[in-house]
Amino acid sequence: TNNTVSQLTHLFELMEIETKLKDLNLVGNHSLANVPLILLARIVNKMIKVTMYATKLFPSQLQAILSHIIEKPSNLKALDLGGNNFSSLPPRLIATSINKLETVTLYFTRLSIDQQVEILKEVIKGTKLRYLDLGGNQRKLPEELLKDARKRKVIVKLGV
Repeated sequence: TNNTVSQLTHLFELMEIETKLKDLNLVGNHSLANVPLILLARIVNKMIKVTMYATKLFPSQLQAILSHIIEKPSNLKALDLGGNNFSSLPPRLIATSINKLETVTLYFTRLSIDQQVEILKEVIKGTKLRYLDLGGNQRKLPEELLKDARKRKVIVKLGV
């Protein structure tokens, strides 16, 4: 169900204090767009698996989540941010953060070729990633990069 912003904010504040929850699924919940970005970033990083497909997050929220993954200790292993708009995010931020995770879905996130190339370059340098879904984004990626990424035993999904 779509919760109100105040309900979600209150729930996240309680979860920040204590929670046994490890898997958070908020698919299609558009109220997330108005939850304070730092609170959202901290909650995401407390979880092991987070699905926030088609939640209409603002670029500032996406940036906060990804920055938190890089800068703070995180339990997060699986993240689905598909259906959110990544087009204005710095390629380096995306690449560095998601390569710290094991499973990432960025399906239909409006990633540019440059953003995707940066992600794959980071995979080649070394990664925890085992599965990366880039489906629904621009697909003219250099074959050599894809081959090298797959040599790292990373499953890279490109199709729709």
